[in-house]
Amino acid sequence: LAPPPPLSPPEPQQPLPPFPPLPPPSPLSPRGCAYDPTPQLESHTRLYFTLIQMLADSVVPNSLYIHPPVETGAGPLPSLEVFPGLRVPTYDEDESLDVASSLANQAFDGYVQSSLFHPLQDSQLGWRPPAAPRPLGPWWPADAAELSASGGGGGGVGRGVNGTETEMSAAAADAIDAEDRSIDADVSALMRRLSNGMLPTPLYDYEKVMGGPHPLLTDAALAHMAFGGIGAHLPRRARAVADSVAGPCAVGKVPRRAAFELDMGWMCPLTVRPSFERYGAVVFFDAVQRPLAIWWHHGRQLVRPGEPLWAHAKWAWRSSLMSGVTLKDHLTVVHLVLGNALVTAAREQLSAAHPLRRLLKPFTYRTVAVNRGARNLLCQELSLLHRTVALDAAGLHAAFNASIAAAHEKVDLLSETLIDADEPPLDAGSARTPFAADHLAFRAVVHRFVQVFQRRLLMMISMMMTTISVEF
Repeated sequence: LAPPPPLSPPEPQQPLPPFPPLPPPSPLSPRGCAYDPTPQLESHTRLYFTLIQMLADSVVPNSLYIHPPVETGAGPLPSLEVFPGLRVPTYDEDESLDVASSLANQAFDGYVQSSLFHPLQDSQLGWRPPAAPRPLGPWWPADAAELSASGGGGGGVGRGVNGTETEMSAAAADAIDAEDRSIDADVSALMRRLSNGMLPTPLYDYEKVMGGPHPLLTDAALAHMAFGGIGAHLPRRARAVADSVAGPCAVGKVPRRAAFELDMGWMCPLTVRPSFERYGAVVFFDAVQRPLAIWWHHGRQLVRPGEPLWAHAKWAWRSSLMSGVTLKDHLTVVHLVLGNALVTAAREQLSAAHPLRRLLKPFTYRTVAVNRGARNLLCQELSLLHRTVALDAAGLHAAFNASIAAAHEKVDLLSETLIDADEPPLDAGSARTPFAADHLAFRAVVHRFVQVFQRRLLMMISMMMTTISVEF
């Protein structure tokens, strides 16, 4: 696939301005996240929850829903432009979408992205650090006594974003923990009610495995996210030295004994809406995957476990990881580049009876419908994604631009090179990482699937040739 021309942002990108000072902490927000304790939700969020409830059903698709390919005829499929040089098909043989439904979808897309009906509203809630130290959980592959002694679980001394140190008694910390648990319970109950009970069961129970009132804020959870969670495909061997070229997005320091790193620095240049902190952070790990330090791009400093800003640096890295993986790796690379290219090539270039198109059908089922929906609901200004992240319009365009460029640099995410222990560290230390184990197991499943398909195809061809020879 030829690389598309670069995506032009809606306005020229200006040189990065100095980082604005962080907003003061809000008395309304708990430690670790910005949460509005009132039950009020803005109109756009309420609308989506209502839509989820309307579309809820008990249907659980399985392999019986996947029908043989449909002949679409020669020539390109009808398509819509996502970005300059990148289009997604609009006709999906796996769904029955009539003209009236298509027009209704277009009208709905315009309505939900309207600044008149649903203006983009940001809550002015600030960051507050955790109240008490958090113990390291049992996920660690080695003894974590060193980090635990240094306050690696979060630190008992917090520093507000204005630089003021704060200490609190055990009783005060326990009271805040109880308040946080109550807030967490309220949020969970609210989400269950608004989603009509459709929230999935978490695949990994951090609280059960790691213990403590706030397991997601621990250093152990950070390491799990990097090596066994949403960022498991991203760790690399750590750089030996800091960046030689100074700048607002340069990494100024690298800790000693750094063996691995997970770099979300590509998000640092992305512009954000007023009062938001910029994305971008690099976390460094030792040889047994314990966090050593985080280079925090917005603060332009290296923060270590136990230091006053450690909890804030971890929050900045987690926010960058969640937003960056969602926008770049999942939405752009997997859906809009890889999945889109595969389904478009298969349906435009191969007949419905072609063996390769039949082989690919389970892997491209409803890909067109999903990507068409992503174009309308996630890739546009004032879309669901734009409202969920802190990026402004120019930052959103620049993020997609960078993601498409990265996808064309290295699109074969499951190639043999990933088995190499150096890039990424799938075999870190004595134990293989979860991503390595799952990756190899998945490759084995796909390999067996293709082998069975190939044997059956050759058997059918052999039977057909035998029949033909008998007739003649």
